Amino acid sequence: MARVVDAFCDPAIGYVVDRIGGLIVPRLIRSLAIPFGITGFLCFLALPLSPTGKVVCAGATYIVFGAIYSCINTPYGALAVMMSRSASQRVGLNAFRMMGCQAGSLLVALLTIPAITWLGGGESAAQHRYGMAVYVLALSVFGTFLWLCAARGCAVRYPPAPVRQDLVSTLRHLLGNRRWVLSNLLAFFYFVGQAALFGFALYYASIVLGGTEQLGANIITFVTVLLFAGVPACLPLARRMGTVGAGIICLIVQGIA
Repeated sequence: MARVVDAFCDPAIGYVVDRIGGLIVPRLIRSLAIPFGITGFLCFLALPLSPTGKVVCAGATYIVFGAIYSCINTPYGALAVMMSRSASQRVGLNAFRMMGCQAGSLLVALLTIPAITWLGGGESAAQHRYGMAVYVLALSVFGTFLWLCAARGCAVRYPPAPVRQDLVSTLRHLLGNRRWVLSNLLAFFYFVGQAALFGFALYYASIVLGGTEQLGANIITFVTVLLFAGVPACLPLARRMGTVGAGIICLIVQGIA
């Protein structure tokens, strides 16, 4: 259910931004930064509810958090197009953004389990719940701060004008755009690979290797390091082979691996 809502929110917020214009993007990020932090914290807050209530609360908060994330991250992902008209500069901006993303993922993978144990003061279930709440609260506050910094520091120099086409005409033009179709196919297979990789890592560590949660975290950390190392290669690859060509080659190599 949560993934269905997420799949609807991404194109919906993109459609809204197209109709209102690019100048709304910083305001949108600024207005959703605090709700993002609050709902992110509530997702991991263990409330004293019945088992059914806990499931309902977890599902509801996760769906709301995913919807807010889609509504703030989708416009943020389009900022590079509004900040520069140079294709190489846009690739550089996105590569720099992904390096920050991977660095954050690396830190979270390294710190999560030790931080929860340290903040909770022990290994019991109650201590883990307390440590998780404090840890996620810190991440939520820091994430809100970073979103506000992005809204303030990223200047929209070339905002797209509002588009007043109806939805059917927009979809028809998009489907006729070969590069748009290829980019979406690349993104689809990339996220399928990422979800499978990170979803199976803990299972592989505990069931196949017979290891602990820490071993699973170490595997995810190693993968994140490789992702971080690959980001700087994006810009020279895109310059040499073109954006779409570089994406297709990288996707083929990822599939083989």
